[in-house]
Amino acid sequence: NEEEGHYSAIRYIDADDFISDLRQLSEGLSDSDCKQLSDLLVSPLLQEAESFRFCTVRLDLRENSDAINHTLSAIFTAMKSGVEPPLSNSKEWKVW
Repeated sequence: NEEEGHYSAIRYIDADDFISDLRQLSEGLSDSDCKQLSDLLVSPLLQEAESFRFCTVRLDLRENSDAINHTLSAIFTAMKSGVEPPLSNSKEWKVW
C-alpha cells in the first residue's frame, strides 16, 4: 500500500548491496561537505555491516572475564596512583 506517507521498504537480498549503498551514501555526504555527518552516522553502521553482515551477534561478557578483569585492574591502578589492585576474587575487589 503506497498511500500518502506509506511507502514500501527497500529490501536487501544480501549484505553486499546494503554495504554498497552505505559506501555510496558516505561518499555522497563527504562530497557534499558533510563528512562529519557521514563519520558520525554512516561510518559506524558501515563498519557493523562489514563486520557482521546481516547476522546478529550476542556477546556474553562472562566469556571475556580475564580481559575485563585485566582492564579493570589497569583502571584501578591508574585511579589509585599506582597502587596494586586487590585480587579479582577478593571481597575488596567486589566492593571496588
